[in-house]
Amino acid sequence: MNTATVRTIARLRREQRAHIRSMVEAAWTDWCAEWRMGQAEAQVEHLVPVPAPTDTPPWQPLGSHAGEPAWVRGHHQLITAVIGRPDRSPSAVERLVQNEALASFTDNCCRVLGLAPANEPALHPAAAQRLVQFGDLRIGLALPGRQHLEPAEIWLPQQAALALLPGGGLPCPSTSPPQPGLVPVERALAERTLLLRIMLSPVQLSLGAITELRVGDVIRLDHPLDTPALATLAAGQGKATAPLASAHLGQLGRQVAVRLDALTATEQLHAPAL
Repeated sequence: MNTATVRTIARLRREQRAHIRSMVEAAWTDWCAEWRMGQAEAQVEHLVPVPAPTDTPPWQPLGSHAGEPAWVRGHHQLITAVIGRPDRSPSAVERLVQNEALASFTDNCCRVLGLAPANEPALHPAAAQRLVQFGDLRIGLALPGRQHLEPAEIWLPQQAALALLPGGGLPCPSTSPPQPGLVPVERALAERTLLLRIMLSPVQLSLGAITELRVGDVIRLDHPLDTPALATLAAGQGKATAPLASAHLGQLGRQVAVRLDALTATEQLHAPAL
């Protein structure tokens, strides 16, 4: 696949991919049970546009959604390895069963994935004749009881994947790709690390008392247990910068804990400058 033609489109969220995976795996399992192929499992991930090895089975048109093609590869090898004996050439009956299984596999995939069947089933040397979108999905169909067999793969275009989600999925992206690097503010800040501090009443000690402190000494705090402390936020390891809530001291199991409550107007007014 040509990585120079990559353009970025919105990725599906994890729960959306999980929904598609459960649906595809259920249909794949039923199909394998019908054809006595044993256990089955599916994997769904975003397509990674890297050049395929020269020994990788070529992509074959599977179907299309709204004019965008879906592709499949590796299913011939998987099905023919299971239906028949690998130590000899298949008999005429085995070859007929394999062909019927392949046709049934294609029909089942198109039905489950909402695809119009491909008109031209000829092998295609490279599937990336359109712009590869990061929203496209790779669906792997494997037989876990037969680890020596490579899984079949389906390349599903993003719009076909969205159509499988409840309610038709997400709104279709605009024809012009979004400017790179622009994301919603809440998403940009979601992974930022902040330090939550619980501020107790300060303790005053003389310099002489501090110099006499030893490991294991206990310092009596002046903070009453029934008086709330102040919870503050700090960016990184710097000083606390913003009052957040009042914190009532307590215990949860064997751990010291605090319960956060909203600051009253009076507490906000008298919150110390940080």
